[in-house]
Amino acid sequence: MRFLGDPAVTTIEEYVAAHPELGEPWTRILTSGPKADRLRQQGFADRYLIERQSPLTGKREVWPLALVNRDEEYSDNIPPPPVEAPPKLVHAVDISTSRLTAEACACLREQGYGRIIVGIRQDNFALTRHNLQVAHGEGFETEAYVYLWWGGDTYQRTAAGCELVAPFASFLHIDCEDNGNGAPGQPLGIASQNIVHKISRSVQACAQASMPHGIYSGAWWWIPATDNSEAFRDLPLWAADYDGIADLDVWRPFGGWERPSTKQYQGTTNLCGLAVDLNIGLG
Repeated sequence: MRFLGDPAVTTIEEYVAAHPELGEPWTRILTSGPKADRLRQQGFADRYLIERQSPLTGKREVWPLALVNRDEEYSDNIPPPPVEAPPKLVHAVDISTSRLTAEACACLREQGYGRIIVGIRQDNFALTRHNLQVAHGEGFETEAYVYLWWGGDTYQRTAAGCELVAPFASFLHIDCEDNGNGAPGQPLGIASQNIVHKISRSVQACAQASMPHGIYSGAWWWIPATDNSEAFRDLPLWAADYDGIADLDVWRPFGGWERPSTKQYQGTTNLCGLAVDLNIGLG
C-alpha cells in the first residue's frame, strides 16, 4: 500500500512517524465506524483511521489516513454517504360489501389507487372470491383481511381465510375491532388476556399457512380491549385513524408500534361506484 504525499511510506507505523502533527500518543488504528464505512464505499480494500488526542483541544478525535490502495489515488475529501430515498407510498382502498368490476378498477387506477384490500365475507365467500379475482386480474396489488369474532374459533376462521385468499392476495390483515357480538365495538365481559390469546391463535394460523400477515386495529379499540398489549408490535400494523390525513407519521400510537405500514384515514366513501375506505400505505 502507499499513502498520498508519501510514496516511500509503506506501513502505518512509518506514516505516523512521518507526521508528528498527529499528536502524541496515537493510541489505536480503527477499521470500523462511520468514517471507515465511508472509505469502504469508495472501494478501499484496506481502511485505517487513527484515534488521537487533539493537540489544540485535548479531546479525542478520529483522524483519517490518506490511504492509496491498489495503486489508485483517492482524495482525503471522503464523500458523504448516499441519502436514502423516501419510502414509496401507495394509495389503497378496502372493500367488503360492494361488487368489484373491471370498470370500477379502471376508475380507481385513474384516481391514483394501486392497491385493493378485500374483506372476507363470512356470509358470502363467492363475493369475496370474485373481488379478489377481479382486483388481482386487473393488476392491482391485492391484499385481504379477516374479521375476528371473539365468540368463535379465531384459528379456524383465519385458516379458512388463508386458504380462500392465497391464490390472489399477497398479505392478510387480522382485523381486531369486534365487540364479541359480531360488530365493531369494545368487547363486553371478555378479559384482555383472552383477547390477546385469540389474536395469537389467528397469527399462528397465518404462520402455519405461510401467509404474510399483520394486525388491523385502532387505538380506540386496542388500548382498552387488549390492555394496550405490545405482543404483536413486530408485525406490520394497519391503523384505523379517521383524521382525513393521508400520512403514516400522523396517527395515534398504540400497542408498541412505532409507525403503521398502512393507515386507514377515511371511512366509508363512495368512489367509482363502490363503498370503500381510503388508505395510504408503504409500497
